[in-house]
Amino acid sequence: MEYSQAPYVMFCDQDDVWLQDKIELSFQEILAQENRSGKNKPMLVSTNCSLVDQDLNLIAVDAWKHLGFDPEIAGRFHNLALRNFIVGHTIMMNRALLTLVNPLPQQAVMHDWWVGLAAAAFGEIGYVMKPTVLYRQHSQNFFGLKRIPAWKAIFHLPLHYKNYVQHQMEALLQINAFYERFDILLQKEVGNPVALKDLKDVSLLVSLDQMRLGERICFLWQFYKTFPYREKAYVDFFWYLIH
Repeated sequence: MEYSQAPYVMFCDQDDVWLQDKIELSFQEILAQENRSGKNKPMLVSTNCSLVDQDLNLIAVDAWKHLGFDPEIAGRFHNLALRNFIVGHTIMMNRALLTLVNPLPQQAVMHDWWVGLAAAAFGEIGYVMKPTVLYRQHSQNFFGLKRIPAWKAIFHLPLHYKNYVQHQMEALLQINAFYERFDILLQKEVGNPVALKDLKDVSLLVSLDQMRLGERICFLWQFYKTFPYREKAYVDFFWYLIH
C-alpha cells in the first residue's frame, strides 16, 4: 500500500482464485461511485465471493447469502467497528482512500479492516453482488468466513473465551487508534448523517464503563439491533454488560 503509485489498488491473497470478470466489475463500480461523488472522495468496492474448500470444491455459491446478512448493513461503521466483513481479496479502492489510510498504525488488526473503517466513515463503499472470487476455507486460513448458530457460539464461549477477549480488546484498540488518527478530520469531513450517528455510537461503546447498568443495557440493545452477525451479537451483549 505504501509503495503503490496506481490510481486504483486491489489486494491479492495467494490461496484464492479470481474469476475472469473480477477486475472489470470492481472497476465499473468504483468509476460509477467517482462519477457520482468525485475522485477526491475515498471510495471502496467490495465484491461477493464463493466459498470453496482447499481443493476448490464448492461450499456456498453466494457467501453473503450463506452468512445471512445484507452487505450494506454489515458495511456500516458501527458494525464494522467490531466485526470486519470487508475481505481483503474482494477490495478495490481509489487513490483518495489509499492516501487517507496510509500508513497503517500498529493497532490496526488487519489491513482490510482498517481500510473498510476509513471508507465507511469518510467515503463510500460500493458492493458487487455477483461472486468474483473463490475463497478457500481450510485449516491454514488466518481468517475465514464461518456461519455459527447462536446456541453454538454461546455454548463454545467458555472454551474459546481467551481468544474472544483478545479479539474484543484488539478491536477496541483499533477503534481508539482510528479516533486518535482522524480526530480533526472526524470533526469536519463526515457529511453522511448515518456515518455521523455510527461514529457517535461507537465512541459511546468504548466508554461503556461510564454508564449505569440500565443505560448500558438500553444502549447495547439499540447498538446491536441491526448487527448482522446475530450469533455474535448475543455473546457481545453479555460480555459488554459485565465488563
